[in-house]
Amino acid sequence: MKDLFNEENQQDLNRKLRRIAAFFLIVGSMVILIFRGMHGDLPAGDAHASMLFIGEHSFYKGVHLGGVIGAVLTSVGFVALTGSFTSRIAETISRLGVAVVLVGAAVHIFEHSTDGHAGQTLADAWKAASVTDKLNIEHSATTVFTALHGPSLFSISLLWGLGIFLFARALKLEKFPSWLFWIGSIVGALTFIAANLQFLYPDLVPGFIIFGPLVFLVQLWTLALGIVLLRNPRNN
Repeated sequence: MKDLFNEENQQDLNRKLRRIAAFFLIVGSMVILIFRGMHGDLPAGDAHASMLFIGEHSFYKGVHLGGVIGAVLTSVGFVALTGSFTSRIAETISRLGVAVVLVGAAVHIFEHSTDGHAGQTLADAWKAASVTDKLNIEHSATTVFTALHGPSLFSISLLWGLGIFLFARALKLEKFPSWLFWIGSIVGALTFIAANLQFLYPDLVPGFIIFGPLVFLVQLWTLALGIVLLRNPRNN
């Protein structure tokens, strides 16, 4: 009787954790989708064009703040989801996934906050500068954007690549719909591989594929996972 009572309590806790996970995954992915869309395509390889782009952007700092908030919300969702798993193997894999996601989120927060603040500050100074000073600021902008490109790729490869791949595997063991496993595995693996290849061989993989379609696909997958959890918080 006591074992039955404990089992019912555990199942109730799992349902609550999955509802919490659903909320954070849905809201987090939507926030990222919205602010990624608002960001636009920064011509980071051209400092002059970048300063013009940021100077004309109405919400450059805010867009990056939104990206940070979205990553934090999504990370909380994955942590809550891990606590609801019943399979020991799934729980172990998801714990690895959480570790990867949290490291990726930490790098993402550093990269995004630095990009937003430094980019806006340089663009504001560039607007008011003389021709000679503009060239110096553009040189500084090139240095900043070049330095941030590596952390940006690593945050994507961990947070949206390897982390998603690991969680997809854990979801399969927990008997979630198979399409979540297949889509998550494929998109996560592609994102991880593409981001690392772009880091090693910049001319091999175009950056827009990583920062555009792949990141958006990952957010749609995360959104779908949240909806599945919300509709059926019990074991699938």
